[in-house]
Amino acid sequence: MYFIFSSIIGYINGIETNVILYLRYIEYLVILIIINVIKLDVKFIVNLFKGLIVFNLILSFLQIQGMIGVISSKGYFSSTPFGLPYGLFGGSWELSICSALSYFIVANFSKDKFSRYIFLIPVLIMIYLAENKGGSVAFIVATTLLLMQKDKKLIFAILFIAIPLIIIFLGEIISQNLESSQDKLDPFAIGLTNKFFISTLINLDFKFIFNGLYNLFIYKKPILMHEIPNWDYLSFKYRIDLWLPMYEDYLKNYFTIFFGQGFGKNIYIESFIVRLIFSFGIIGSMLVIFLARHLPFYLVIYIFLAGISLDLFISIKIFIFTSLLIYSHKKNT
Repeated sequence: MYFIFSSIIGYINGIETNVILYLRYIEYLVILIIINVIKLDVKFIVNLFKGLIVFNLILSFLQIQGMIGVISSKGYFSSTPFGLPYGLFGGSWELSICSALSYFIVANFSKDKFSRYIFLIPVLIMIYLAENKGGSVAFIVATTLLLMQKDKKLIFAILFIAIPLIIIFLGEIISQNLESSQDKLDPFAIGLTNKFFISTLINLDFKFIFNGLYNLFIYKKPILMHEIPNWDYLSFKYRIDLWLPMYEDYLKNYFTIFFGQGFGKNIYIESFIVRLIFSFGIIGSMLVIFLARHLPFYLVIYIFLAGISLDLFISIKIFIFTSLLIYSHKKNT
């Protein structure tokens, strides 16, 4: 009910919540009731998500090859926008997050260790193909924590195998990009063409990102076009432009700061963390943290890291997958 309370605070201060978000709120309540009433068998859930992982991998390859199209909230596309697969979902970012959540279910509740590791391969492939930076980093960190929790000895074996593979892979990237490098002394300083996704991750300009966020929250300044290092940071500029008016509304008075302003008029705001703070305020954010205290640590870390740049739970599919993961944890405690 805190959502309704914060929406009232926002309405009093002239900030209206989009009616679609009220409908989505009701949908989520219905989903939670259904999941808890029908009492799903965890084994059935695991098998379902194993099938989803395999099916989405096949679908992703077919989409990349141009053999089938994709369906998003904007309709059907005969070819994948920007060459990124969607799988069964409404976007490449949804494919990345839902694949990760699917793996967490399989890794946690499969009876055999074989499934825990064999299904990691297709999920890593799909996350790589989806090219979602925030989701990739979040999955690597969360999966490492999960596997260490499940089998501390085996994680060392994985690292023993992974480190040489990473070195070989990076060597391949260096050799393939030396010719197209803008700076021959820096093999990762490549242009927009022929750029590997891993190169984009390695070249993240954290100083620029920090300064952009600092200027937003301290000086309420947007990022100008001539300030971005390259087009890879256009989405970051878009996020800052989107958050700035919301931040100004959030700072209207002590009521909006402490209790939030509701979800506001924007359906997508590109960050779960920003939505949480601006919508529910300091008190509401603390309440959410308190309610999340019993969630598995790896899942909290994953939601936090992925939620920095993705508005996770505006997607009903991600909400359903997360709810089934939490439900399975409760059934096994």
